[in-house]
Amino acid sequence: MAAIRERKDQNGKVSYQAQVRIQGYPPQSKTFLRKTDAKQWAIQTETEIRTGMTIRKSTASKHTVREMLERYRDNVLVDKANGGKDHKTHIAWWIDELGHYALSEVTTESHRVWWRLVC
Repeated sequence: MAAIRERKDQNGKVSYQAQVRIQGYPPQSKTFLRKTDAKQWAIQTETEIRTGMTIRKSTASKHTVREMLERYRDNVLVDKANGGKDHKTHIAWWIDELGHYALSEVTTESHRVWWRLVC
């Protein structure tokens, strides 16, 4: 459920804080200069949470594709046959191509565009 609060600073300047609280998810809030922007953000955020379109954006923006792939290589491939030797080559290639991106930046659509450029 979204709540929008009017806030005034020391100079009397008005801003609007939108807060979205849905059970089972951490509350999210953001402050805007216009009430309509706060309402639109709240509606969009609620929709993303309910449809599962959002992942923990703050966490995903702190980690890169390189970190994810290296962790997979070091923790999962060691238990595979041959130590995952065949997979390590592929992982190294993906690290070179996409390793510098934040996880939050890699989406299905961005992957499709990138794949068209490569192939």
